[in-house]
Amino acid sequence: MIQDSVFVCGASLLAHPVSYLFHLGENVRRGTPDADSLEGIRLVLADCRAAAAGDVAQWLGSGLDAGKPVLLLCPSADTLAALEGKLGLLPLTASAALLVSASRNPSGLRNYRVHALEYSATPTGSLSAQAPSKAAEGAGPKGAADAAIACACIDFAALGSAFVDPAAADLFKVQVEKAMDPRHAAEVYDSPPTGLKYFTHVYNTSRSFTYSQDGTPNPGAGVANFTWTVWGFLNQTQQSNSQYLVVEGRISVSPGTLYSNTECDRGFGNAYVQGTLTAPMQAYNFVPTSGDGSFSGTVSIPISYKSPTGGYLIWNYSGSVNNSITSWSCKSISSGESLGAEWWMTSPCNGSNLDDDWDDAFTFWGHVNDLTGASSGSLDVNSVSAWVSNSLLTGTQTVNGNFGWQGVRFWGSSCSPGVYWATNAGWNWFYNVNPGFSVDFTPINP
Repeated sequence: MIQDSVFVCGASLLAHPVSYLFHLGENVRRGTPDADSLEGIRLVLADCRAAAAGDVAQWLGSGLDAGKPVLLLCPSADTLAALEGKLGLLPLTASAALLVSASRNPSGLRNYRVHALEYSATPTGSLSAQAPSKAAEGAGPKGAADAAIACACIDFAALGSAFVDPAAADLFKVQVEKAMDPRHAAEVYDSPPTGLKYFTHVYNTSRSFTYSQDGTPNPGAGVANFTWTVWGFLNQTQQSNSQYLVVEGRISVSPGTLYSNTECDRGFGNAYVQGTLTAPMQAYNFVPTSGDGSFSGTVSIPISYKSPTGGYLIWNYSGSVNNSITSWSCKSISSGESLGAEWWMTSPCNGSNLDDDWDDAFTFWGHVNDLTGASSGSLDVNSVSAWVSNSLLTGTQTVNGNFGWQGVRFWGSSCSPGVYWATNAGWNWFYNVNPGFSVDFTPINP
């Protein structure tokens, strides 16, 4: 039973959408974790709302030292501050839940894997536009309000808001169960050679949201998922030392289930996704920089290190991007220390210029052109960002993220069978999040 595999730190466990899914009872083991009490345990669980931040930090250390994944419920800003120095990577903001695990890499340093379940995102506003269709412009006066409607435009009731979307909690629980499963093999990375100081952390953050306008939302919540594989390297030569930071990104934004996808109304699809990461270092390289339907590129870094047998050797880091997505384009929006890109749909409308080009989505009769699979579903792309510092950094350094995305809905207003008198567009402007993190540079110093 799963209850036999979970250890609850402290005496209290408050209601939470993730722990609720485990149906933990009063007989689950509780107390202060140590090597003996965690024997046979597969998950250490701590409710940060019911314990002091310092206690949570100690419990986390005990769990990771014992080789167990640790699940923190509702870690606050105070909790995250107490965890500095305990974890090599931390989120920048409080989250609904944090799953942490650790392993040793060949250089002897710890690699951390951190999954964050975020609170639901809220839009910062919305815009809409309306115009007569080309067919209506040539047909004369508008028809009566009760004219026949050519297709059924179903208006779904507004979704109730919750601090965490239930579907997001379900997906997060899958990550927890995977971490608990001893049969699940850890991900294998291209290990640098012995003698090169480095770390490889993985940070995943997921945030739910809902596209909606005039009480007509997509019935299933959308999700923005960011996974950063974070490499830190110490570059050593006979003359000087420097550090490299590389972030391999996977960015996925799904609009959720479309409430309609007919010639009358296409529901909300993704118009564009854009974002940057900013590190306190000098920009070195970023990919992708451009593309139409396909986005590719490679970042290569020759890294010098002290050989255990004497002298200095070179190891080459290489990270590549190779995505193919129909009806989407990409351009770099990097500036200074901020590295990133914008991806936008090109059909049926120019997602980077909706205000001017939204009516391109309609036919002569005012019917809505098809949304492509990419623009009505998930945008799933990759990136590689790299920075260098010629002065050695130590302690916690912040990598800020600035990501935004926009949903667009196209629909027609009927005036007679098969003809739409007015063409309409609504776009949410827009969701914006910071999926950044802090990372400890202390391990990659001489």
